[in-house]
Amino acid sequence: MNCVSIAHINYEEFKNISKEIECFELRLDLLNFNDQQLKQLLQSKAQSIVTYRTQSNDIFTLQQLKKCIDYGANYIDIDIEMSPDYIFEIQNYIKGKSTQLLISAHQKEDTKNQWLNLLKALNKAQSYQADMLKVAFFMNKKEDFLFFNYLYKKFPNIIAIGMGKYGKMSRLLALKMGAKWVYSSLSKKQETAKGQWDYTMFKRISELL
Repeated sequence: MNCVSIAHINYEEFKNISKEIECFELRLDLLNFNDQQLKQLLQSKAQSIVTYRTQSNDIFTLQQLKKCIDYGANYIDIDIEMSPDYIFEIQNYIKGKSTQLLISAHQKEDTKNQWLNLLKALNKAQSYQADMLKVAFFMNKKEDFLFFNYLYKKFPNIIAIGMGKYGKMSRLLALKMGAKWVYSSLSKKQETAKGQWDYTMFKRISELL
């Protein structure tokens, strides 16, 4: 499934194209939608993932995510770097609701120990009994595909995607490896991670595979 990461766009612009999209990720930290607009989007037929990328474990972001849970978001994505209390707060709030918990890990630099660091992060994420795991890491060497393949064998509920030199290739392969969805952007200017395809091109290519 092609999931479009939504950022740097106003509500009316997105509303005009949202009917064509089967899945979207709302980057609340890069959007300025009001409560009514969020509610309307999250009650549409498209699958929805909501996240708020922040280093702050504050009440405001928790409140925003809780609202989206109440509005019917399919997934709430929490970064593994957030505090345990923050993660537990969301985990407890979704109990008895249809929303599922996705915990993600993001490698910010291409380091020598990135494989080990990511495995530690994923094992930590598993300890929270997340419904889904997501990891994004730099793939600048051919050897990185070995780790990419290993992740899909070890974690059946993972979405592993690459950034950097082989980022685009990894996102096509991810669908073949069993990823439930892969992230794309509305356009090159609106991408939220290195290695994203734009939505239209990714759709065309993936349909040929």
